[in-house]
Amino acid sequence: MNPLQEYKQSQGTVIGEIRYEIFQRYGQVAYETAHYGWHHSEVIDNKRKIYTLVNSDPIKFLVATETFTTMDITPINPETGQKFDIAPILALDYANPINLHLEWIDANIPFLPKDVLDGQGVVYNLS
Repeated sequence: MNPLQEYKQSQGTVIGEIRYEIFQRYGQVAYETAHYGWHHSEVIDNKRKIYTLVNSDPIKFLVATETFTTMDITPINPETGQKFDIAPILALDYANPINLHLEWIDANIPFLPKDVLDGQGVVYNLS
């Protein structure tokens, strides 16, 4: 399947938008060789960042920032079909990000897998 066919199937998903952005900006070789999910940041408040390392000149990160909303995950009483009468339990809805922001930044590191760079003691700064 070529990148455009793949995008038709994955359009609107986080990975679909990341892969399509790489293809549009740097072409098929970068699309096929990128280190997808090179690094994932922890969730801070309601946001998470996914770093994809792209073999371009210069080497770039495509940083995808996902924003999530909260949802009530209070358990339902199987006898009544109603939520238990307790304080609401809120959690981030990872399955349905409400916003995706893509940003290109200079990586200033070699185009290598993260574990290789970490093993070599290479220091990098993820913003």
